[in-house]
Amino acid sequence: MGNGVDIIIPVYNAYDELQMCLESLFMYTNLVDNRLILVNDNSSDLRIKSLLEHCKKENPNKNIVLFHNEKNMGFSNNVNLGMAQSENNDILLLNSDTRVTKNWIEKIKACA
Repeated sequence: MGNGVDIIIPVYNAYDELQMCLESLFMYTNLVDNRLILVNDNSSDLRIKSLLEHCKKENPNKNIVLFHNEKNMGFSNNVNLGMAQSENNDILLLNSDTRVTKNWIEKIKACA
């Protein structure tokens, strides 16, 4: 088991909610020790891909992995794709409309 956490977010549309989710993540998450894995399930809202690409580009020192599916694979397949990227870290699965708060990972790890 590694020390970091892989945060997997399967994404399909819901631009406004995703934007708020990502803002809270970047504010309250150490993405040097932890990793964010975003899986875009071929969202029909073209703003989604741009938003995700922008987040990765604007945070070059952050640990962000980004996938864009060429066809819609469904929630379970997206989660499995994200989980397949994790080798030694704990995994947290978040919905794309989640808003996190200060010390959220630390609190979850303490409970685990």
